[in-house]
Amino acid sequence: MSIAAMFESVKIYGYVADAKEYRDVDVHLANGTVYTRRQLCGSDETDKAGAPIKEIKSVDDIPEEEFIEPTHSFKLPGISTRAWKEKVGDSRPVLLKKNIIELKNKDHTEFRGKEKEIIRNAVYNNDQVLYCKPNTKPNYYSVVKNGHYYDVVNIDTDPNKKYNEIVDWRRVDERGLQKMKRQEIRNATAGGQSSITGVKDGDRAAALNSALRSVYEAILHYEGRKVKSIAELWEEIRNPGKTI
Repeated sequence: MSIAAMFESVKIYGYVADAKEYRDVDVHLANGTVYTRRQLCGSDETDKAGAPIKEIKSVDDIPEEEFIEPTHSFKLPGISTRAWKEKVGDSRPVLLKKNIIELKNKDHTEFRGKEKEIIRNAVYNNDQVLYCKPNTKPNYYSVVKNGHYYDVVNIDTDPNKKYNEIVDWRRVDERGLQKMKRQEIRNATAGGQSSITGVKDGDRAAALNSALRSVYEAILHYEGRKVKSIAELWEEIRNPGKTI
């Protein structure tokens, strides 16, 4: 049965509640069933997939149901943390797209109900910023909020796009964070300094230094272990399966 055949009519009521615009949509199914869903009103702006973009002041303003059955993309404020300014410095607004939420719902449900907390912590209260995949995705960064577990959000800063875009979020333990840091340095140095593609020439040295610093931070987390030589550091980079 086609969608058109399933839905005989849809009746929409608009109203304002809690300083946010919503609409109640009464959906009448062909079998006589009627249900009502509450969703945010759209705007004139849409993303590339055609989803309406709703501008909001905080990730906390996103209704919980939008992380279950998304109807909109959301334009959030730009990032202004010290770590972000020092490493990236891109103040464009942040876009959370409807299709990204749908992908997370399909492939990863382990963080259901914690989406807003993870995004709020990592994007707007981050303590560190890592190069995500310098070789394959040079515009991707991972913003991280420190804690017993680390909240992580990957952000695409493609300059050809209107907004910075959230592409993933997750929560990792200490081991997961150190793996991210080792990956950062391996990718950045795989073919020498020039392998950090997509980064302006004047920023390559800074990118490499930042990656090296991340590895040293990772090493310091290993209890009672001291790096005796630079050779040990490079051995770990070349052979990630070994324990430092």
